[in-house]
Amino acid sequence: MDINAARHHDFLNWAQPPSHLEACGISTPDIPFVPAFANLRHLKFEEGNIEWALITLPNLRHLTLGERVMIGPPQNDTSISSVDFVTIEAYYEPSINRHMLCRLFSHLSKLRKLELHSLQRSRSLAGAWETFSNPVINNFLHVAPSAEELLFTFCNERFLELGPIHIKDLAPYTKIRKLLITEYALLFGFKMAANAVAAPVDLLPPNLEKPIVTSATGTVLSWLHKLDKADFPALQHVELQAVSKGVLIQVAKDMNAVQMLCAKGIELSVSSFDYTKRYR
Repeated sequence: MDINAARHHDFLNWAQPPSHLEACGISTPDIPFVPAFANLRHLKFEEGNIEWALITLPNLRHLTLGERVMIGPPQNDTSISSVDFVTIEAYYEPSINRHMLCRLFSHLSKLRKLELHSLQRSRSLAGAWETFSNPVINNFLHVAPSAEELLFTFCNERFLELGPIHIKDLAPYTKIRKLLITEYALLFGFKMAANAVAAPVDLLPPNLEKPIVTSATGTVLSWLHKLDKADFPALQHVELQAVSKGVLIQVAKDMNAVQMLCAKGIELSVSSFDYTKRYR
């Protein structure tokens, strides 16, 4: 069972006025006593205050938090072993409560998958703010050392030349095995040296098994052929997800890069992908 508590204010805070859940015949003070809550696997909050008790539901696996969510202080120092997937949704970085989220991550002992989802939908915000900058990403990964999958997803990938994320270096994070990132962010969101994109070994986690490149145009092929098993011994598969089927033509034109990957024992797959759909 999933619950989306979008725009519910002060969830589980009895001193506040009842939320619009009561329109469904459920009064807010009754929520902790609903037996089915013990079976919840996914909770989504876009905004409002939520108490720590909800984070500790015994079967909760996936937690989705908007940038205006406030989580109450932990009741104790006990780690939470049920939640293994957290999604952070945000429009722009200044509204992200970094301290609160880092506190949450420090209690999630089994966090395996971290998705950073940009809600920017127009160029007006993209040019002014980054959704997730390098310091924020580093903060999150530093306090969530068990994370193995790092996913950068977007509501709109058509304006990514303006870049809602900026990453300097993921190489220190040895636990990351799966990375989902756009082609533009991969080639130009990382640190640059002499106006040239750095080599994969300087940017990517060393134990990476499967990079998934979204919004691919084929330009990334000339960079991917630099991947080497000597640097990434666990690397098995590279996936390109294209908004346009024209990427297949580009792949066909650059068969040398494809053959170089295959010769190294690295599989390459290409598919057409609708950017409005979320990766899971």
